[in-house]
Amino acid sequence: MPGLKNKTRPTVSTMRRFILRLQNALRPAAAEDDLAREVSAHLTLLEDEHVRRGMTRDEARLAARRAMGSMAHAQDAHRDARSFVWLDDLQRDIRHAVRTMRRSPGFTAVAVLALGLGIGVNTAFFTLVNAICLRGLPIDSPDRVMYVSTRTQDRPGNLSYAEFDDLRARTAAFSQVAAYTITTAAVGDNRQPPARVSGAYVSAGAFELLGDAPILGRTFRSDEDRPGGAPVVIIGGELWSTRYASDPGIVGQSVTVNGMPSTIIGVMPRGFMFPANADIWRPMANLPTAVRESRAERRLAVFARLSPSATVDQGRSEVASFGEAWSRELPGTNHDVRTRVVPINEQLNPTVMQRGWIAFITAGALVLLVACANVANLLLMRAATRGREVAIRTSIGATRWRVIRQLLVESSALAVLAAGVGLFVAWVGLSVLSGIVPPETMPYWMAFTMDGRVFASVTAVCVFSVFVCGLPSALHVMKVDLRDTLTAGGSATVASPARRWITTLLAAEFAVTFVLIATAVGSVRADLHSRRTEFQIDPSSLVTMWVSLPPESYASAPARLAFFDRLDEQIDTANEIGSVAHASVLPYGGGVQQPLMVDGRTFGETPPVVSVVAASERYFEVLGVPIVRGRAFTIVDGRPGSEAAIVNERFVRMFLPSQDPIGARIRAGSDETPWLQIVGVSTTVRQRPDGPEADPVVFIPF
Repeated sequence: MPGLKNKTRPTVSTMRRFILRLQNALRPAAAEDDLAREVSAHLTLLEDEHVRRGMTRDEARLAARRAMGSMAHAQDAHRDARSFVWLDDLQRDIRHAVRTMRRSPGFTAVAVLALGLGIGVNTAFFTLVNAICLRGLPIDSPDRVMYVSTRTQDRPGNLSYAEFDDLRARTAAFSQVAAYTITTAAVGDNRQPPARVSGAYVSAGAFELLGDAPILGRTFRSDEDRPGGAPVVIIGGELWSTRYASDPGIVGQSVTVNGMPSTIIGVMPRGFMFPANADIWRPMANLPTAVRESRAERRLAVFARLSPSATVDQGRSEVASFGEAWSRELPGTNHDVRTRVVPINEQLNPTVMQRGWIAFITAGALVLLVACANVANLLLMRAATRGREVAIRTSIGATRWRVIRQLLVESSALAVLAAGVGLFVAWVGLSVLSGIVPPETMPYWMAFTMDGRVFASVTAVCVFSVFVCGLPSALHVMKVDLRDTLTAGGSATVASPARRWITTLLAAEFAVTFVLIATAVGSVRADLHSRRTEFQIDPSSLVTMWVSLPPESYASAPARLAFFDRLDEQIDTANEIGSVAHASVLPYGGGVQQPLMVDGRTFGETPPVVSVVAASERYFEVLGVPIVRGRAFTIVDGRPGSEAAIVNERFVRMFLPSQDPIGARIRAGSDETPWLQIVGVSTTVRQRPDGPEADPVVFIPF
């Protein structure tokens, strides 16, 4: 025990000294008062001793001061012993930097504004990248949640209800399996008029898998997620607050969803809108019977959480074995279907390695480099005028590295102020962008907000800016000739070396700026050309609306067509509307991807894919898209014996370049899809917004 006590004594002493130094650093004024009292006490004791030896009070005071020696040196030694030397030096450097910035308010304002704009642009850019590509879904352990999908001839797809049910019942690698499919719902009750809201069908256990719980009520039970189960719904916090005024007694009340009376059993927290921007959820068993019973209807997005002992490779291997069994046992619907398992964030979020995002990040980095070059030039020019100050400080004992540290601290002070300006600029820009982007166009988790990752990037940018802006002037100071500077009396001897740095930075800044301008001009010109050639629609006189018919009330095609016929009649009577047309999807809104077959032509094992859009007779007339060959749809097109199609010019160039397309027979879909006769060719208008060129489109009668 004595040996242990001796071993711990130095540790305790070291810790005590550290604590005392930390206390003195946190209360410097009190430490200075203690030092003054201690010095005064020593002087008084020495003075009294000399008085007792027979000296007068004045003689004793002088003798005591001579015995004490240099008071300033003693006080400095005491300060070094009682506190952290580097911290005291840093505090002095910061105070000097603040005084320097106060003496040159114009220089400070210009430097902070220039660097702040660069930091602000980078912060805004990184916030966008973080929100769209990096942050991901706000769920528990997202790296353990897998998204299960299929691919058919390189076309992505989801799972059917039967496949999901099979996977859910037999899996061993996944502890939980859930599914959803996005839909819309007409909500009605006795409080307010009916409203159309975004919704989703979800399986029982989906919310538990995500790690979210309702703030009121409960989630779906397994018996409610079965055909014939009780009609129940869960509403979102946004709908609860806007439509029901945050009524705490909403649970248990009845609401009509797509004409079906249902009971509200729970309210999810505000801000939770999985899978996209849903405001209401219904059990998966409420899907139309035709969708649940058909293996070809792959509408279910399936996600699963790995078991604690399972790996991603094990999950992929198990799902692949399911896919092989389905393909072997059900060749009619699963012959060419392959499974795919990836982390859910990888599926639902774009990757930052895409070319567009790389260009986006590069543009932000170049803007920051331009801002840093501007500030570095300003600091170099100021360093050229401070040559005499640096020479004097060096001549009285300051080392070159001490002066360099001071200059870097000044750059750090500018960077801190610029970070504040940059955060404000980024906040204003993101607020404006959030107001411009419609809320329903992006998933709920892609909010343009700043989090810890964004603030960490701001810190990294500031550190980078400190060295990029401060190092040129600091390296220049290291080459200052003290004798020439002091004898020349100023800045003339340091202007020439600094000029080389300034010229180099200006050349680099000009090159970077030229690249940015060239890229921006090229992008604008390419966009204008794309709009002229691929978007020949004047939207100024167009009004669009979405109509989603409840499958419970409009289960058959004749019922749906009758609804649109009545809608057309009522719209035609309105004086404000000239004409109306219907389509399954708008231009630039995508389209169903289907394999193509052309009568009399083979494409190999993998047929090409085209976008299929259902359009009414006046679709091209209303949009102002000309039919360059043939005719538009008529009222008889689409009936048995009159299967017709219209294709765009891009389709003709790709698949019928050397023949007259009018009269050619094509099939878009499976072997059960009827052959269609091309009756017209329209001008090319993009359906899919991505891709270097417009996509081939097949229009079928609505």
